Amino acid sequence: MTNFTITIKSSGVWQLAAERNLDGAAGQGVVVVRLKAEPEPHAPRHGCLAEARAWLAVGRALVAQGEPAGARDAAQAGLDALGRAYSRRRNVDDTELKLRVATTDAGQGNLVSAADIFLRVLEERIGSYAVLYRSEVLQ
Repeated sequence: MTNFTITIKSSGVWQLAAERNLDGAAGQGVVVVRLKAEPEPHAPRHGCLAEARAWLAVGRALVAQGEPAGARDAAQAGLDALGRAYSRRRNVDDTELKLRVATTDAGQGNLVSAADIFLRVLEERIGSYAVLYRSEVLQ
């Protein structure tokens, strides 16, 4: 079960926070949203964005610690959390191709390159999600 910290900022504006940990690295992801109703505690609308941002922070921390394999795993967890909600089907999306390149790099032992690509794809998809839902996602 995924837990979120939900804080009311003002009427109809909520802050969702998620914390994630992996291999001794921790990260927090925060999103501020405008919603008509109070978010569900265990599955808030746009909670996947907070979770993806938390995993991105974990991945960056693991890169800084010299743990590219863990960073790649954190990025994959963030991609899994975000799912396909970051884009409409009609949009051009080359991130799947980038992930294939990263997977090939990892298979050849180039974990630093693979982690870098995975994290950049996660960051790109997080940005796409925020743009897609900009009427509700304030930060």
